[in-house]
Amino acid sequence: MTTVHPTYDELATLPAYAAQAVPAAFEDINGHLNIRHYVGIASEGLDESLVDVGIPQNWPTVAGQGVFTAEHHMTYL
Repeated sequence: MTTVHPTYDELATLPAYAAQAVPAAFEDINGHLNIRHYVGIASEGLDESLVDVGIPQNWPTVAGQGVFTAEHHMTYL
């Protein structure tokens, strides 16, 4: 079975949430974002993206409910 991955151009059309420069302290020895920081930055982006679908960042306080991810998968292509 072949898995079809989105192209760079398709990914580039997605909205950017939590866009930021990679701080030097987050870089690995190759000058790339170290894997351990991906989840933290993704979490910040999730908070921002939820606002677009009507879930404000203070949702846990206001509604007594929260949003979380149960599983993460990282693949290098």
